[in-house]
Amino acid sequence: MFFEDVNASHPPYGNGKEDAIGEQKRINNEAKRWWAERQIQCMDKFDIRTRGIVQELKAAGVDVGRGPDSPLLEDMVEGRRCIGLEPMMMTKLRKLAWFLDAHGKLVTF
Repeated sequence: MFFEDVNASHPPYGNGKEDAIGEQKRINNEAKRWWAERQIQCMDKFDIRTRGIVQELKAAGVDVGRGPDSPLLEDMVEGRRCIGLEPMMMTKLRKLAWFLDAHGKLVTF
């Protein structure tokens, strides 16, 4: 439900350029404000659970530090970003969980 609401309420996408003028500047500012609000909502809803998952995986010895999305996981653990808004990150968490056995011990191959 959260993600459906997020997608349904998304304003026009900005182009991310700080030097935009006129209508594009208004669109960029609205998109930036919208994204900041969604981050706060997401953190309120998912932060403790998702941060705990990553911390437990790391504590069990799962390497969460490889790949282009690793900084996102680290930012999430530090409380700076909500990965609940990043569907591919949720998929990565599911894949990382396969590195643990039924007793929470690291599986090595």
